[in-house]
Amino acid sequence: MINIKIDFVIKQDESLHVVRDIINNFIDNIRLNEPETVEYRSFQHSDDERHFFHLMSFKDEHAQLKHRNSAYCNHFVSKLYPLCDGEPKAVDLTKVREK
Repeated sequence: MINIKIDFVIKQDESLHVVRDIINNFIDNIRLNEPETVEYRSFQHSDDERHFFHLMSFKDEHAQLKHRNSAYCNHFVSKLYPLCDGEPKAVDLTKVREK
């Protein structure tokens, strides 16, 4: 399993409504086209509405590459990244063993 967290902050002069629409459209495409993406969630900080993070889990490297190379992922990046205050930051995560 591959787990990733991506943090990003939206510029002050950008519409959060537009950003949410871009994110929701992207997640709709993931759900329709990526059965091997185990989970993809978007969160908005409650104390800073311009700060978002995405958590994603892929079954394997093939699923991650399918996601990354999709037309809708490229579209998402081209629409969202210019609205961000700095480059979104990705972090690979390792799940702590649960009993």
